[in-house]
Amino acid sequence: METKESVLFMKKRKVVDRIDALAALEDLEKKMNQLKKRKTELLAIAGLASTDKIATTNGMIMATPKVSNVNNSIRSVTKGAVGANNNSNSIRDEHITTFVSETILPTKQGKFRIRAYRCETLGMEPLAIMHENVKGDFANASEAITLRVHDKCMTSEVLGSLKCDCKEQLFTSMSYVQNNGGMVIYLQQEGRGIGIANKIAAYNLQEHGADTVEANTRLGLPAEARRYEPVKFILDDLKVKHVSLMTNNPFKISSLEKLGIRVTSRKSIIIEPNMYSSKYLKCKRERMGHYDLISNYMVVSDGDGKA
Repeated sequence: METKESVLFMKKRKVVDRIDALAALEDLEKKMNQLKKRKTELLAIAGLASTDKIATTNGMIMATPKVSNVNNSIRSVTKGAVGANNNSNSIRDEHITTFVSETILPTKQGKFRIRAYRCETLGMEPLAIMHENVKGDFANASEAITLRVHDKCMTSEVLGSLKCDCKEQLFTSMSYVQNNGGMVIYLQQEGRGIGIANKIAAYNLQEHGADTVEANTRLGLPAEARRYEPVKFILDDLKVKHVSLMTNNPFKISSLEKLGIRVTSRKSIIIEPNMYSSKYLKCKRERMGHYDLISNYMVVSDGDGKA
């Protein structure tokens, strides 16, 4: 039997449920708009139109990018990947990156000053990593600042994967900064920008003989989808005039230069391969044009880690 109190309670409950539902719908609408914007960006990077048909096979996204000779080299796939409009001012205006906070972080490589930033449009929260003794900015620096722009690799940095050299590159560059000065900028761009789920899908194809470029292409994804606009904001914020870039990757150099970053020199960062990573490093050298990989010491592997 319903009482007056129970009827009133149910009416209040319906009002609360309606308010919660409206709030959830509003939040969902915002997320959908963000996803639509990101989809447009990724379609542009992949060379696809919004009307192109994208199917799925075995749970993996498949598409045919409208890019000529996509398998020939990473450079043909990634031409213009920094942004559809290569004007650095318009790119900067589109992907504003703001400072959030900073702290001193003790690590196995030493203590570091960590400055956190946020780029809403790219869904990214970059970190600037410097020696703890670095105070203020680099406005008075007379020489180029050594810079490592490092992209997140959960499989190696968190799970300890041996399929790549990313974790070793990160810790090597942090040790360099600790001993020699400079900066590491850490960006959340898993799998060269395609995300962790797509990266695992690409690994699945690699188990069946595809290299990293071929795997991405078969999934309808660009071989290179990373964005570096936040780097320009961070360097401007810290008043860095020019950099000596720690990288083996020519794409990274050209991408930063397109954004107006003055790269005056390059420092190699070489990690000796193992039986699991050798095929990937060979692909980086032969398909992506990476410099300075230790070809004389490449371990011959069948892709399953068997020498």
